[in-house]
Amino acid sequence: MLITYSIRRLKWIFLIFCIGFVVYLWSTTFWWSFVPVSHSLRRCVQDISGSQSDENLENQCRNIGPKLRGVIFVHSAPSNFVLRQAIRRSYGSKELGQKMKIPTFFMIGRTQHTPLQDILELEKKANGDIIQFSFVDTYKNLTYKHLRGLQWVISHCSFANFVIKSDDDIIINIFRLSNFLDQIKFNTTVTNRLICRVWEDPLVMRNNTSKWCVSEKEYAHMYYPSYCAGAAYIMTMKVAKILHHISKFMPFFWIDDVYVTGILAKKVRLKHHYIENEYSFIDDPDSVLVEREGAIFTHINRDGDSYLKSYMERWKDIVNIETQGFSSNYTELKKGNTLNASLSQEN
Repeated sequence: MLITYSIRRLKWIFLIFCIGFVVYLWSTTFWWSFVPVSHSLRRCVQDISGSQSDENLENQCRNIGPKLRGVIFVHSAPSNFVLRQAIRRSYGSKELGQKMKIPTFFMIGRTQHTPLQDILELEKKANGDIIQFSFVDTYKNLTYKHLRGLQWVISHCSFANFVIKSDDDIIINIFRLSNFLDQIKFNTTVTNRLICRVWEDPLVMRNNTSKWCVSEKEYAHMYYPSYCAGAAYIMTMKVAKILHHISKFMPFFWIDDVYVTGILAKKVRLKHHYIENEYSFIDDPDSVLVEREGAIFTHINRDGDSYLKSYMERWKDIVNIETQGFSSNYTELKKGNTLNASLSQEN
């Protein structure tokens, strides 16, 4: 009798949890519907939902055709539903991805929390943009996520000109990104490099209180090789294939941006192309990093309660700048002056 009562109670708890999640999903969707955008792009920034099989997921790049500018693969955690929804309602919407020839996909590991995995399965079927791998999604498995993400993109979108890696707390100005990729496409001085914000020969963290603490057994050197800030970077498909291939012959290291864009890049003598001015930082708690209007990549501090509000405001600004010219910087952007400045920042 007691066992029957306990099972019945657990069923009610699970039902209440599911109802709560549905209400939360509805409220998030309802709230995002108030993002003001230009009429011409309203359909582009709307979320495109619907049942989609794995086969259709794998054919998305092929369906866009041979003029695929690039592919964005986003590192996301199983519980980061709100961040993924924000991306789907901005640069990562299906229709905008098709229009700009730059689709977006989310790379996620497994969760050991069964109710969350059940919800993820629903999200995957509803949106058709999640690739979930078999390893457990933990911080120290990010290198697996990075390499498996590269492998998936290479396998299913091999004819894309560029690959863009991003985290799920980055807003991408996909309009400016598209222009930038078109400008550098035939510039081999740039395209034969990793294109990013660069950390130059940083000191290895040995402080045990840091989540980036690395023992001498894990990495014996005092300094890392120069590497890309992992929040977002750009590379050609050729470079992506080179990095993925060499990883098969190199020992594992768990800090993914150091490993992929530093250790592996150094092994194949791959240099970096600096685009510091294409990164913007909003609500930086240390007030060290700079907010820049018109940057390709914008990071918003998500520790506070105003993350979604800040995201909404920044995306609205991006759409207004790119479609209505409300900013004085828009004229310079159209002339290509700022882009040309980025192209000149070579290592």
